[in-house]
Amino acid sequence: MSRTFTEMYNLRSTAGILVQLPLKDQTDPRSAGPPFQMPYTSALPPEEADCWRVHMDLIDAAGPLLEQLVKMSKGSRADYAVALESADQRAKREIELLLGSSRRGETHRPAGRMIAV
Repeated sequence: MSRTFTEMYNLRSTAGILVQLPLKDQTDPRSAGPPFQMPYTSALPPEEADCWRVHMDLIDAAGPLLEQLVKMSKGSRADYAVALESADQRAKREIELLLGSSRRGETHRPAGRMIAV
């Protein structure tokens, strides 16, 4: 639940950065902005472990976009994109640990989470 609310905050902050950037280049008077579209699919796999794998795939897909945002931004906007990249990598490591412990049959799991294998 905490990660969900964190992502909502990140989306709001990212949208605030996007609307300050040009849509195409500095000569275009139009501003960029969030896409307001649904993902290509909202179907999730039946197994919880596979849901975490989807999450990792989305983190991987966001990486190049964040790199592009860093290049297009300056100052605190670029710093924020770098912080998002760092947070994504930290989340990915946590998910890998969670999935790895479920594969080895270890009993240590974060409170309130169970992994189906």
